[in-house]
Amino acid sequence: YYITGNSKRRLWLMLLSPFVWYMAPWINPIQLASLIFLWAFYFMMKYDKTEKLRFLLYSSFLIGLGWAIWDTILFFGIFLFLCFIIDKKFINAIYAFAFILIGLSPRLILDYVLFNFPFYTILKSFAGQFVFILGGSVYGGVDHFDNMFKLINFLMIFLSIPIYYWIAYTPNFFKNNKKPVIFVSLCLLLILMNPQARYIM
Repeated sequence: YYITGNSKRRLWLMLLSPFVWYMAPWINPIQLASLIFLWAFYFMMKYDKTEKLRFLLYSSFLIGLGWAIWDTILFFGIFLFLCFIIDKKFINAIYAFAFILIGLSPRLILDYVLFNFPFYTILKSFAGQFVFILGGSVYGGVDHFDNMFKLINFLMIFLSIPIYYWIAYTPNFFKNNKKPVIFVSLCLLLILMNPQARYIM
């Protein structure tokens, strides 16, 4: 509601969204991480418009905090940086990286306390993802039903793009909003690599 400039219409669209209700009963990091990342996106847009460093630092901190909750936020954060700070001063990227680490620090501290290594769960998670990509683990079997389900998910998400995002690809809108549209497009490509409806959040 606040991010959209007190738009009641957009608030109702969010509250009635099938994705929100689909995720509501799950105990899952995606809801909280996506809310935090939405704020990161909001502050990155403000930084892009105003060039005020504090907005970049807020955004970076929130990316780190979102990453502390859900590893996939790292990929969305990389896309956000590629789209919004690629044409800015290099020193700002260094400040941003420092604030990402500050946001990530609760997870690093917990890993250090539990495992005596601050990057333990991050390395474990990415090693698991690497094995998954190679087709291993319990998720990477050759079950035909599983493959059919993945295909259905892929088609549903792929077909939803022109329905939900058509306005983003109209020439006038794209011309005035290149960075956000490129960011959303990169995110959609990432989602299509592992199509699950919950990732739409």
